[in-house]
Amino acid sequence: MRLFTNGGRLAAAFTLLIASMPALAGHGHTDFEIGRDDENALVIEGDPHLFDGSERIELFPGDGIFDGLFIQQEPGWENVSADEPPDLFRLLPGHRVALQRVSFSPGFSMYDPFTAIEILAADGDFYEFPHAPPGSGDFHVDLIFAASGLEGDVFSATFQLIDLAGVHLPSEPFTLSFVNVPEPTSAALIVLAMAGLRRRVR
Repeated sequence: MRLFTNGGRLAAAFTLLIASMPALAGHGHTDFEIGRDDENALVIEGDPHLFDGSERIELFPGDGIFDGLFIQQEPGWENVSADEPPDLFRLLPGHRVALQRVSFSPGFSMYDPFTAIEILAADGDFYEFPHAPPGSGDFHVDLIFAASGLEGDVFSATFQLIDLAGVHLPSEPFTLSFVNVPEPTSAALIVLAMAGLRRRVR
């Protein structure tokens, strides 16, 4: 169903551009989904190219308190909302799933999006995903990836999912790669916004 006339599409594209600018850099990757397998071990699902190292998450120049760093908030992290047999299921009640740092490249860091406080500052540190509403077992959070350095610098971060309540077994470690890139031009942002709009109106 078509929702906009041509003129309406253009106006909506500019609205989408303004509303989506902080997220456009990661718009091509879906959020990471966290669930469990049939043996109750934690598992993570997402773009396979991010897990096999063939694609890197792009970090863009930050501003404000992140001035001097390259940052990104996508992909986000959320729990699986429905069972997907045979190898992905919803988390069990009472869980306290957390993201644990195994190792980071020098210069790479992460921040809590609600407080802007650095998290996972040392190997072994963990961040417990906050439930919304509290006690529901559901979560969706866009943690902030950040890196120092110059355009073109590449970083890697290895994580593991753990359950502080012991309801689930730990996941296998997984590694994500990142690259510092320049700010998109206004024209590029408009193209990305239009592309996102086309996906929404089809």
